[in-house]
Amino acid sequence: MAKCIPKDRQKSASQACQKKGMFLDKQAYYETIDKNPVNMTTIHDREYAGHLQLIKFLSDSWLFVKTAQFKKIERIDSRDKYINYVGGDYYHLEATCPHCEKDIEYVERLGDVNQPFWLGTNCPRCNRKLKVVK
Repeated sequence: MAKCIPKDRQKSASQACQKKGMFLDKQAYYETIDKNPVNMTTIHDREYAGHLQLIKFLSDSWLFVKTAQFKKIERIDSRDKYINYVGGDYYHLEATCPHCEKDIEYVERLGDVNQPFWLGTNCPRCNRKLKVVK
């Protein structure tokens, strides 16, 4: 993709790559993305590091992750040394995965559940990232 970055910012990177003949059709490109490896050795180290930084930022910020609502937030009457030290309570949480639509359950230590909060996690069934919100 290093040689695909357009000189004028009016065009998108995909349009520039398409114009250079790296792929003819977006749909065909994405349908065969796993069959045609891209030679990444042409990308300069500095540019590659920048792309990795962007990907890490997007992953860490949870901006484009599918969300689900909690179906159940139930306090568990259990205390241990950890809870006594840090405070809060254990809660049994239930939600439905927006990817595979299976019910999922978690036990988490939470503080004030009356305030809005979200839990970033992976579905234990399909292993896809999701954000569960109250």
